[in-house]
Amino acid sequence: MRQQARAWGWAVRTLSRTSLLRISWAIIALTTTTRIGQASEPKTTAPLVVVFDASAADLPQKEIRAAVGHELERPVRADADPNAAMLSIRRDAGGNLVIRYRPPAGELAATVSVANASGETVRQVASVAKRLVTGAGDAGPSPSTSSENRSATGVSHSGPADVPVDAPASSLYVRLSGAVGFGNATYDYRFASGAGRFESANTGPLGSVHAAIGHRATSGVAVGGELGAVGHGPLTKHGNLGGYQLGPFALRLQLGPFVDYYPNTQGRLHLQAGVGVAYSLFQVSVAACGQQCNGGGFDASDDGQVGKSLWGGAGYLGIGYDFGARPGGAGCFARTSLGYFAGERTTMWPLELSLGATMAWF
Repeated sequence: MRQQARAWGWAVRTLSRTSLLRISWAIIALTTTTRIGQASEPKTTAPLVVVFDASAADLPQKEIRAAVGHELERPVRADADPNAAMLSIRRDAGGNLVIRYRPPAGELAATVSVANASGETVRQVASVAKRLVTGAGDAGPSPSTSSENRSATGVSHSGPADVPVDAPASSLYVRLSGAVGFGNATYDYRFASGAGRFESANTGPLGSVHAAIGHRATSGVAVGGELGAVGHGPLTKHGNLGGYQLGPFALRLQLGPFVDYYPNTQGRLHLQAGVGVAYSLFQVSVAACGQQCNGGGFDASDDGQVGKSLWGGAGYLGIGYDFGARPGGAGCFARTSLGYFAGERTTMWPLELSLGATMAWF
């Protein structure tokens, strides 16, 4: 019995020592692995350098840096440092934003081209930066236009096929504009008797203001309604209006649809067109000239008819260029406008050229 007891005691002690040894080794291995993993993790509190190429100089750089820092919860610097992680932003030939992330030397870099960034540039750049740096984002995936992964030595490495990027939704489009130019209105009045007519060209400088509101799709097309006022004067008469004088000032009001088209959705050049119902008013009309106006064929039914307000329509074609980033971008444009107005015996064809400035939000 004593020998059996000793045998059982020896077996228990041996098993206990073996189990304790294995557990100890497991604890040591786990601790070592954790420390190694912690040592290899990137320091997320290290500053991130955010730089902008000259092609992206129009972007709100201060706001973008602040948004990137907020998204990543780490400090952001503007000065380049070869030993620090860096986010560089530029525009490609098509006007798209290209955002490149380069971690510290020797690690992988990633590039993503951001299409249709107008309207929410700050939020979108910050979101893409977070996805590039951490591989996480705040919205569902959508394909980017391009991506690549390279090491600092230029050797290609495998990596994610793309980086998810949010495409901004269509947006409200608001445009205010003012212009100056020159116009010529061909005015034709036919006598009631059919014996004659008055013909004149009234020329002079013009000024106009327009307010437009509509919807801009991601395709670069904005459509909506526009209200405009065009003032002419002082007018110069060229031709025969007898004793009548149109002007010296005239005003035209018009309302109708418009369209702005950006061939490149990220570009600044755009084409404009608009058409509308219009009402033309003349400031002064001197009548009561009787027969002396044309020496014959002019009767009482014609008296006071020259210079009456006219209903008609007017349309324009133009080309514009935006200067600043959205929202609130300033721009300029050139337009040519043509109209047609008619009364009982009167027709008028105004032709105008103008240059102007715009402020647009979308």
